[in-house]
Amino acid sequence: MKTRRAAGFRRVGGTIVFGWLAVGGGLPAASGLDMEGRPAWTTYWGGESWESVVAASVNAAGAAFVCGADDGSSSQTGKPDPGPCAYVAKIRTDGHIEWWVWIGRQLNVSAVAATPDGGVCVVGDGPRRHFKDAAPDASEDGLFVLKLGPKGDLQWQTFLTTPGCTAAGLAVDGQGSIYATGNAAPWWKSAAPGPAAKNASGLVFKLSSLGAVKWTRR
Repeated sequence: MKTRRAAGFRRVGGTIVFGWLAVGGGLPAASGLDMEGRPAWTTYWGGESWESVVAASVNAAGAAFVCGADDGSSSQTGKPDPGPCAYVAKIRTDGHIEWWVWIGRQLNVSAVAATPDGGVCVVGDGPRRHFKDAAPDASEDGLFVLKLGPKGDLQWQTFLTTPGCTAAGLAVDGQGSIYATGNAAPWWKSAAPGPAAKNASGLVFKLSSLGAVKWTRR
């Protein structure tokens, strides 16, 4: 077993480590280690082709949320569409997958962050038309932030029309306010304060716990 990428996250009672396993097309895996570094559990998932883990977050109760993409053939997604499909999954403290939610095809997810109410927020980028609930003629490209509840139910999604921009990171504070970061194309014009950029620059958005954009900084 060879781990191609891994990241550790402190949780209640130990550490959770995520990585891709070089088995077949490459199965994503999650392992829980106790406080002494001994394996407590290991789980992996996937379909007939490829899947990936992009980021993970652990809440105060020790449950883990992961996001990534698969080729649309994973058994958890029910083959919703051909092509890369972005997903979010919740893993219980015993290593079992509690739920798996498909977001949409040809979308890039960059980060997840657990929320104080037991849910999770996700940030990514891509065409709006590829959201599973979007109108088929939606043409905007940009960043998106969405919120899933503790059971994986979609509570809200906010699309930020930012052509040429890519998502980067995400954080949630103790009051549930959300901070999303990204990278702006030099030609993108925004209402954010500051001089016009000659090169690619960073973006920061603050959203309320209900998904309303409070401010933008570039």
